[in-house]
Amino acid sequence: MAKIASDFRFSVIDSAIRANWRFFISKPLGHFTNAVSTESSVSASLYMAICNFISSSTHVLIFTGAALAVNKDLALWAMLSGGLMLFLLRGIVTYSKKAGLQQAIAMKSLIRILSDSLQGIKILKVMGLERFMVPLLQHEVENLQSAHRKQVVAKHS
Repeated sequence: MAKIASDFRFSVIDSAIRANWRFFISKPLGHFTNAVSTESSVSASLYMAICNFISSSTHVLIFTGAALAVNKDLALWAMLSGGLMLFLLRGIVTYSKKAGLQQAIAMKSLIRILSDSLQGIKILKVMGLERFMVPLLQHEVENLQSAHRKQVVAKHS
């Protein structure tokens, strides 16, 4: 997974260097920082999750075939039970998906604002305006904390 994340990071850095100037200046600095740090790791995790899904699906097909060969009635009852469990747990899956999306959006926003703010912190300090940065960052941290709580609840449900 580390190799995949590193490749993603290099690809983002390479693309940013090769980007058209108009595109580059239209995006906040935090956009690129977030892409290199957080989104590369998330992309690598997603890639691994897809690989695990394909592997697990193959196992399910093989075991289903074996179960059907041994006892068709029992295998059909097991498949119905599994389908019922999936149906009953769909609410938790939906909640987890929403919580994960909310957490990703909150983290992206925090990193973007923090990166952009730190770039100009010396200027803000000279002007005595750094106090205006704190409430903005505090709001973003609270949003992230709320999203993280939901994600933890969904993960342990």
